[in-house]
Amino acid sequence: MRLLNGKQGLRRSQFAKEIRGIDLEKVLIVPINVSKVLQKAMILNYYGEPIETSFSFMVSKTGMKVLTDKIERAKKSLQTDKVFIGIEATGHHYEDIVRILMGKGFSVHIIM
Repeated sequence: MRLLNGKQGLRRSQFAKEIRGIDLEKVLIVPINVSKVLQKAMILNYYGEPIETSFSFMVSKTGMKVLTDKIERAKKSLQTDKVFIGIEATGHHYEDIVRILMGKGFSVHIIM
């Protein structure tokens, strides 16, 4: 887990280290908008083109499976080398999402 703040954006030097040498055509970006009940996410390629348009999910076993299944399908279809998940630190509502995704081996960037 990496903590990032709005002033630093994706902490360019760390982000650059993580993508160095990777074919950018095979990088996925997953921004997650967190709220109390219903979360929203989308899956983009490195250039911001949608792979999976905006969708909603809940922080439940079923909801997290929806999210991870969509990410895995996108990874498989693009033969992706790297997935970056960005999530805003909103109260405590983001914590379970981060814990679950990191437990599945995803790179999660917390934006403060």
